[in-house]
Amino acid sequence: QFKAATIEIKNAMQENQNRLEAQLLLSRIYLEQGNYSAAVKLLQELPPDNLQATTLLGEIYYYQGKFKSLNAILLPLAERGDAKNSDEFQILLARSLIVNGTPEKAMLALDNLAGSSPALPVQATIEVVRSLGWQIRGESDKQIASLDKALRLQPTHIEALVEKARLHLQAKEFEPAEDLLSQALIALPST
Repeated sequence: QFKAATIEIKNAMQENQNRLEAQLLLSRIYLEQGNYSAAVKLLQELPPDNLQATTLLGEIYYYQGKFKSLNAILLPLAERGDAKNSDEFQILLARSLIVNGTPEKAMLALDNLAGSSPALPVQATIEVVRSLGWQIRGESDKQIASLDKALRLQPTHIEALVEKARLHLQAKEFEPAEDLLSQALIALPST
């Protein structure tokens, strides 16, 4: 599926039809395949003020642990209206604030985002990111409560399942961890 889609998108890019959209879509495919270098190369060809490109590039930096680079590309766009209205951007910004040592700002941003009544999958992701903030602050009870809330909102939320399994593994509770990881594997989209 991905190979056929990749070929079609590359053909569209060569014909210069909707090149920007094609580059963003192909970058997303590369990201989901874990081909970060190809995604980064495509994204760096786009204007640095493009919110979608910056958000995708930020996701890659987050997955790669390049937290200073993540902050460097997100903060200049953070006050723009389209960035403030983008759930995806705001969640990534909160992740960046947490990993860059300002979880209090992240928690405030997450509270503001949650107050806008986003869709259930977004609410679940907010709770997962909030759990990371609680983890950084050493508040494990609140961390678990946020993960539990995420799973109530979206029982197949892969990141919530994996994070909860990680907590069980740390506590040497292998059976619940295995159950959660099995659920996460089942929830993965087929490729």
